[in-house]
Amino acid sequence: MSTTSIRSIVDDADRRLATASYGEETLAIGVDYFEAVGAHFAGSIYLRTVNESWSDPQINALILTTYGELLEMVSNTFANFGVKDEVYLQRCLDAVERGFLDRGENLFSTTDTGGRA
Repeated sequence: MSTTSIRSIVDDADRRLATASYGEETLAIGVDYFEAVGAHFAGSIYLRTVNESWSDPQINALILTTYGELLEMVSNTFANFGVKDEVYLQRCLDAVERGFLDRGENLFSTTDTGGRA
């Protein structure tokens, strides 16, 4: 099992932005970016904990902490760049959540892939 690197996520977004028209296409790239970042972090947690002697409560605490920090990171990114579009912020928060939770659920609850449900 491998996880996509942040560098490759950024490179993909940069490549797509280079040819994107301003507007919804650009916004969709941002949503995809945040979804990929969420999935990346879920994969990173899995890789960090799967072969270690982490207890389920420790893993759960790490998942919850990381989840909260991801949502905060998206909100802070918008604030730092002065983006005040609340609808778009919510789209990006939903995307990072979707990427994180979907990937995490897939990894941690599927015993076929070594999940620890």
